[in-house]
Amino acid sequence: MISNEQQIINAWQANADPWAAAVRNRKIPSRVAVTDQAIIDACLQSAPQTGLDIGCGEGWLVRALAEQSVTMTGVDAVSELISAARRLSSDEFTVMNYGQIAGGAIQHKFDLVVCNFCLFGQQPVADLVAAIPNLLTDRGTFVLQTLHPETAGGDLVYKDGWRDGSWAGLGTGFTNPPPWYFRTLASWQKLITNSGLRLTQTLAPCVPGSSLPVSIIFSATAQKN
Repeated sequence: MISNEQQIINAWQANADPWAAAVRNRKIPSRVAVTDQAIIDACLQSAPQTGLDIGCGEGWLVRALAEQSVTMTGVDAVSELISAARRLSSDEFTVMNYGQIAGGAIQHKFDLVVCNFCLFGQQPVADLVAAIPNLLTDRGTFVLQTLHPETAGGDLVYKDGWRDGSWAGLGTGFTNPPPWYFRTLASWQKLITNSGLRLTQTLAPCVPGSSLPVSIIFSATAQKN
């Protein structure tokens, strides 16, 4: 049986083209309305000069931050998405999975490390977050945007665990949605702080006119010894 973690990778490989189309054609309402600009603003808050986008997908955030004079690098485990990113940008893009990053494959340090809606697994995600302090400069900031636990959990019991995935609302052409690992708000906070990071800000962006958050954004810096 294929593990949940491998199902995630397989699904993104199979759906790379429709995903790139959905992003570039602005087919995802929540992104257009709030979450894209929210992550850009959170990233620029610390005025970084260099940045690393982990799970960069087809590269939209790398391009957006590069336009703001941030020297960006993008990495993703899905080669099809990296190829799509390279077709639109001369920025640096590399195929690399979370295990490689956690194992020290990236030797540079950055003013910004960002993970935008890409942390859907269990142990590989925990290992990756634990490696983030080693990727930050002394002034560096880690920014993470993900689904808000209080609104993304649905009617299921509010506890950590694997959930069925869905491509609903993303347009046509998607097949076989992958599972994803749900973490409560407390679990996300614990994961970050136990990884040698200090939370500096937590935001809950909402669609204009609504009080329900569509995402949560954590900002953190490396804990000082």
